Formats: sequence, structure tokens, C-alpha cells
Amino acid sequence: MANLERKSIRYSVLFKYDFSSLDDFLNELITKKINERIFQIPVSFAGSKSFTGTNSFEEAWNLCKYTCDDGYKKFSSLVDRIQFKYENYERYIQKYKPTGYSASVPRFLCGIPDNMRSREKVYDKPVINLYFQYVYNCNVTKGQVRNRGILTLALINYLENIKNYNVNFNFIAVIKNASEIIYISIKLKDKDEKLKIKKCYFPIVHPSFARRLTFRAIEIIPYLQTDWSYGYGRALDYKDAKNYIYDEEVGRAIYISTPDELGIKGKSIEEDAENFIEIINLKYNFLNDKDVKKNGRRRL
Repeated sequence: MANLERKSIRYSVLFKYDFSSLDDFLNELITKKINERIFQIPVSFAGSKSFTGTNSFEEAWNLCKYTCDDGYKKFSSLVDRIQFKYENYERYIQKYKPTGYSASVPRFLCGIPDNMRSREKVYDKPVINLYFQYVYNCNVTKGQVRNRGILTLALINYLENIKNYNVNFNFIAVIKNASEIIYISIKLKDKDEKLKIKKCYFPIVHPSFARRLTFRAIEIIPYLQTDWSYGYGRALDYKDAKNYIYDEEVGRAIYISTPDELGIKGKSIEEDAENFIEIINLKYNFLNDKDVKKNGRRRL
């Protein structure tokens, strides 16, 4: 479900646009009308291929929906290359339900409806929220964007499979223009879901996700008063963006900021991984030397 909320906060007006899944986000973009009062020439429609990476909004929407981009195989292979080997922490407990794999005779004879044995998978993992600020400035390179995505997915795998967390993966854009702030939040992975690299690929890597699809999300907000049509605002850095993340445990939540802030240069994935690990470890203490050293060098 999509939910748009408007509220006054810190001398600004905040437009919080929440989407419970990527499919909800995509559906909203094609079912809501563009705010033509502000956006006479929508950039989501008129943007050039050199800037957006696609020829049209429709092409970008379909690529995101169906993940039919040629670069996916290479991207997923790089994620696989830097994943940790891990043990499985899941276990099973026995429960009684109306249906199951075998009957409990005493429960059946007593007329108890839940008389069938069943197995339920449990993880016993604490939940951690990860926020990924996916919008970026035009001077950020494709290599930086790609490597940040690869390392973020590897970090999620590490947190879930080594550190024994369940991760909520929140894809966010916190953008400001004058006194108006737009906060778009898309849940790419719920804590109970397994990470699906294919679903995450286009949103994380392709410029059209920010420059066509997110621009369209801005264009369909009906209550904007400021003229957003020139530039579509600026992305806030972490020290400002964190003020608008409503998380009871925001101090423990992980925030993935710009590639530059994470030491990601976009050339060598090995060098970027070392910088990324060092910064994440320093900031959050989720990694340690025992976890990341192998054959005398750091790796994810």
C-alpha cells in the first residue's frame, strides 16, 4: 500500500511518501495524475537518455518491473564474489494445526481441532533497519553507484547470515527544495523475506530509478507549493536526513549514505570493499577483525 502524509516539522513541510513494496511504488506511478500546476514539462517524461539511461518513462518502468537489463548477470556475479560463506541459523519447532504431516492421536480423540503436527521455521533473530539513500548528485559515477549497491547487498547478507539479524531494507530518498522536504520510502525487503538480488538490481544501479521513476513520484504529489520543476530539489546528507527517519532505534539503524562518504571510488571493487568495511565498522561496530580478515587481507 502507498501512503502520502503531509506534516509541518522544523519550519518546513514534510511530504512522507511510504510504499510497502516495490510493486506498490510502481503501481502508484501509473495510477496517479501528474501535478500539472507545478510540472508543466515533467522530467520523468522528457529527460534525455544520456541523463536517465533510458529512452522513456515506460522503458524505465518496464525494466524495473521485469529486471530485463543486460547488466544484471555481471552485477549478481560480483555480489556472489564477495559474499561470506555462512552457517544456517534457522531451526524448526513443532506446532499443532488443523493440517500437518502427521496426526496426534490423543488430541484427535479429545476432539481438539488442532490435532495435526506441523513444523514451523524460526530464526530467533533481532531485527535491524537499514536505510539506503538512493538518490545522488550528477557527479557520482556509474562505477560508484554499482559498487555501493554490491557492497550494500553483501552487507545485508553478512548481517543476516553471519551476525544473525533479520534486516528491513528501506530504500529512501530525502530531498529538499526551499522549505519543502520530500521523503520517499520503499521497502525493498521485509525482515521476514530473503534478499532477492534480482529485485534490488534496477533500483540500486540504474540511473532511471532516480531520474525517471522517482521524479515521477515527486510529480504526482498534489500538495506541493514550491516550484520543484527546476532541479527537483537536492538530496540531504546523513546529518540532515536522519532527522526525518522515524525509527525508535535510529541510533542502531544502519544508514547507507553517498558513495563518497563511504570511501567508494567506483574503480576497484576490492579497494572499495576495504574502505566500505572500515567505515561501516568504525560507525556501527557490526564488523570486527576476526570476521573480515582472510589470508591477511580484508574482504566482505
